Amino acid sequence: MGRLFEEHYIRKTESLDGSWKFSCDPLDCGKTEEWYNGIPYCETVVVPSVWNTQQGLLTYEGVCWYEKEF
Repeated sequence: MGRLFEEHYIRKTESLDGSWKFSCDPLDCGKTEEWYNGIPYCETVVVPSVWNTQQGLLTYEGVCWYEKEF
Protein backbone atom coordinates (compact mmCIF):
# COMPACT_ATOMS: atom_id res chain seq x y z
CA MET A 1 0.00 0.00 0.00
CA GLY A 2 1.59 3.25 -1.06
CA ARG A 3 1.38 6.67 0.56
CA LEU A 4 -0.45 9.42 -1.24
CA PHE A 5 1.68 12.04 0.53
CA GLU A 6 5.30 12.48 1.46
CA GLU A 7 6.44 11.49 4.95
CA HIS A 8 7.10 14.51 7.14
CA TYR A 9 10.77 14.85 8.00
CA ILE A 10 10.07 15.30 11.75
CA ARG A 11 7.57 12.49 12.25
CA LYS A 12 8.90 8.97 11.84
CA THR A 13 6.43 6.41 10.57
CA GLU A 14 6.46 2.62 10.52
CA SER A 15 4.51 0.39 8.17
CA LEU A 16 2.19 -2.06 9.91
CA ASP A 17 1.92 -4.27 6.82
CA GLY A 18 2.88 -7.91 7.20
CA SER A 19 1.96 -10.93 9.30
CA TRP A 20 -0.40 -10.47 12.26
CA LYS A 21 -1.95 -12.89 14.73
CA PHE A 22 -5.71 -13.07 14.19
CA SER A 23 -8.70 -14.68 15.87
CA CYS A 24 -12.47 -14.41 15.59
CA ASP A 25 -14.37 -13.88 18.83
CA PRO A 26 -17.94 -15.08 18.11
CA LEU A 27 -18.81 -15.20 21.83
CA ASP A 28 -17.40 -11.68 22.39
CA CYS A 29 -15.41 -12.94 25.38
CA GLY A 30 -12.03 -11.45 24.42
CA LYS A 31 -12.32 -8.37 26.59
CA THR A 32 -13.43 -10.38 29.65
CA GLU A 33 -10.69 -12.99 29.06
CA GLU A 34 -8.12 -10.21 28.46
CA TRP A 35 -7.15 -11.17 24.92
CA TYR A 36 -5.45 -7.76 24.75
CA ASN A 37 -2.66 -9.47 26.75
CA GLY A 38 -2.33 -12.13 24.05
CA ILE A 39 -4.77 -13.93 21.78
CA PRO A 40 -5.08 -17.53 23.11
CA TYR A 41 -5.99 -19.27 19.84
CA CYS A 42 -4.89 -17.59 16.66
CA GLU A 43 -3.86 -17.99 13.07
CA THR A 44 -1.62 -15.77 10.98
CA VAL A 45 -3.05 -13.34 8.43
CA VAL A 46 -1.34 -10.83 6.19
CA VAL A 47 -2.24 -7.15 6.58
CA PRO A 48 -3.52 -5.37 4.58
CA SER A 49 -6.11 -7.91 3.52
CA VAL A 50 -9.76 -8.80 3.93
CA TRP A 51 -10.03 -11.24 6.84
CA ASN A 52 -13.35 -12.76 5.78
CA THR A 53 -11.72 -14.16 2.65
CA GLN A 54 -10.04 -16.70 4.95
CA GLN A 55 -11.51 -20.18 4.74
CA GLY A 56 -14.72 -20.49 6.76
CA LEU A 57 -15.17 -16.77 7.44
CA LEU A 58 -17.03 -15.67 4.34
CA THR A 59 -20.36 -15.26 6.18
CA TYR A 60 -18.97 -14.40 9.63
CA GLU A 61 -20.05 -11.05 11.05
CA GLY A 62 -18.77 -10.26 14.51
CA VAL A 63 -15.79 -9.39 16.67
CA CYS A 64 -12.24 -10.26 15.61
CA TRP A 65 -8.88 -9.56 17.20
CA TYR A 66 -5.51 -8.72 15.68
CA GLU A 67 -2.17 -8.80 17.51
CA LYS A 68 1.32 -7.70 16.52
CA GLU A 69 4.39 -6.55 18.40
CA PHE A 70 6.09 -3.44 17.10
